[in-house]
Amino acid sequence: MWAGIHAAFVLAASLAHLSAWRLNEDQELSDSLTGLASRTQLEEVTSRALERGGPVSVLFIDVDDFKDVNDSRGHAAGDELLRVVAQRLRACVRPGDVVARIGGDEFAVVVAGDADVAHAVGERVLVSLAMPVPVDDGLLAVHASIGLAEATEDDRTAGALLRNADLAMHLAKAQGKNRLVGYADGMAEAARRRAGLQQDLLTAVPEDQLELHYQPTVRLSDGRTTGFEALVRWRHPERGLVPPAEFVPLAEESGAIVAIGRWVLRTALDQGAAWIRERGTEVRMAVNLSPRQLFDTDVVADVVDALTASGFPAELLTLELTEGVLVRDVDAVVTQLEALRALGVRIAIDDFGTGFSSLSYLRKLPADVLKIDRSFVTDLPGGRSATTLIASIVELARTLGLDVVAEGVETDGQRTALRDLNCGLAQGFLFARPQPAGEASAALDVAASSVS
Repeated sequence: MWAGIHAAFVLAASLAHLSAWRLNEDQELSDSLTGLASRTQLEEVTSRALERGGPVSVLFIDVDDFKDVNDSRGHAAGDELLRVVAQRLRACVRPGDVVARIGGDEFAVVVAGDADVAHAVGERVLVSLAMPVPVDDGLLAVHASIGLAEATEDDRTAGALLRNADLAMHLAKAQGKNRLVGYADGMAEAARRRAGLQQDLLTAVPEDQLELHYQPTVRLSDGRTTGFEALVRWRHPERGLVPPAEFVPLAEESGAIVAIGRWVLRTALDQGAAWIRERGTEVRMAVNLSPRQLFDTDVVADVVDALTASGFPAELLTLELTEGVLVRDVDAVVTQLEALRALGVRIAIDDFGTGFSSLSYLRKLPADVLKIDRSFVTDLPGGRSATTLIASIVELARTLGLDVVAEGVETDGQRTALRDLNCGLAQGFLFARPQPAGEASAALDVAASSVS
């Protein structure tokens, strides 16, 4: 009898141990927040798929600017955003594809198919994530950068496939985020170059490697220059002039953009104040603010310091923010923008029409200027849809009491079309390219005669 009881206890203990082991294994193979597969399971699934043969691809997905959500709305909102992203990813994949959360705000999808099949899945993901996410205290705009890689015959290992997709994702970040980029040979070298540039950026300000170029803003009714937009350039000591599209995203990622942004603001206002003293007339200055400056620093104090040091009139300064930054978390930025406007500074929404435009957002935001994105201007004067869209934006701005600036004007036909649509101001190569201060100042003298 005692032998039977002992055997029963042994069996019960074994079953309890087995259940605990299986529970631990399940927890290890799934993500507790989203219920998706974990990195461990992702690697196992990828390895098995590669061993079976046939085409296999991976999408590496990183939520853009997720840190800003955590910092401004709290971790509860961040967790809710991740859960919604997980749900939308599940809805975008096909039966047999595996979705995993591999850490923080990074996800991956193993696709049983070639790069074309994976690309279609990735495009569905971008469309799905473009819809704002409801959270307790409002809406969050969410976007993602996606890298795509297909397994090759030369190296069919899970490590190589995931590494290549990760490299492609980082290139998508560098190209402006909210896009899908496929892996190509040479990306590893490009990644090393990016890492080197990112390190070099840390010394760009203290070693005086930055310079500003100025592009005039022109009044379309009479062709006169009303002011300038300050645009930063980086003259690398070994690589020469590095394009802004290459180094600005790197500066955003590393945080170097904060020091760069402060330098741009102070330098631009110093130059604007000098032009006002020399000319005895008002000269407006527009300066771009990065998301990092808005969320990670006391931007109001930085602006006050720059205005005080330069003597530049606050009412002649316009601070430009991209539409995507504003709609990502309106409530978190409205207080900052209202404080800036209390100084007399004007606020412009840059690249308007390319993000999640909404009347409710515009009514809430303390904005003064809408800048029409160059992608709309390019189709003028013949594009009917572009004409309709610009006419709508101009009318919307008029109703809300906002000024309008059209970007990217390159032809006389575009200028005429914009003037006929009652667009008040414009920038573009037709009037002048961005130039150093010495050359740019000529626009204050000759703009009226050269474009009228």
